[in-house]
Amino acid sequence: MTLTHPELLKCPLCGFQFRKEEAEQACVSCPLKTNCEVICCPNCHYQFIIDSKILTWIRKFKERYSTSHENKSKPK
Repeated sequence: MTLTHPELLKCPLCGFQFRKEEAEQACVSCPLKTNCEVICCPNCHYQFIIDSKILTWIRKFKERYSTSHENKSKPK
């Protein structure tokens, strides 16, 4: 899933951009849907997961660590 604008989602399959409110609920009858981040593209009906906060945090941490590690290893 790619964020193109702070409030827009982009379908990884067809590239259609939409707001989360426009997305179709993927599993309407599922009892676990209240905390589920699976959404369905209103254009092609592809189901995908929005990145979780913990995964985003881990990615940012890894990027920061690798950047700071590269800076320390460069000779002066």
